[in-house]
Amino acid sequence: MDIDVEEEGCIPTVGSMQGGFAAFLILSRIHKNRDTTLFIDPGFPVQKHQVRMLGLKQERFDVYNFRGSKLKAKLRSYLESGKIAAILYSNPNNPSWICLDDHELQIIGEISRKYDVTIIEDLAYFGMDFRKDLSKPGVPPYQPTVAKYTENYLLLISSSKAFSYAGQRI
Repeated sequence: MDIDVEEEGCIPTVGSMQGGFAAFLILSRIHKNRDTTLFIDPGFPVQKHQVRMLGLKQERFDVYNFRGSKLKAKLRSYLESGKIAAILYSNPNNPSWICLDDHELQIIGEISRKYDVTIIEDLAYFGMDFRKDLSKPGVPPYQPTVAKYTENYLLLISSSKAFSYAGQRI
């Protein structure tokens, strides 16, 4: 991914779903008045169910009409409320397989710093965008990530999918 992550920053969970569940719980309690997760859709419906089950609020918008530079104003329209605790999206996207590009990830990163909001980047299909050869560790091209543009991020990586064993647990 062309980033460095300290060992202490890697927390194994029993699947990305458990990691996401814990992230929603923690991030909704860091700032007293922030109780809402913003989902950049399309996305994985189970994550929205988790947020609802935790009694948290959610907002969402469909990214299709807000690609490129249009994304900044759309994100700002939600973050100016001061109630957004986290932003979640998947990249490559589940289920539509669209990929946010580096310009869009940079916008998300800059917004996260400006509003002090944590990004949850769901990389369930890590390295599986076969339009580029991402199969060689440590050499470009790398899996695109918001981690290049902000320190306010959590990455969810699904090892079960990476090892072609989707749905199976440790």
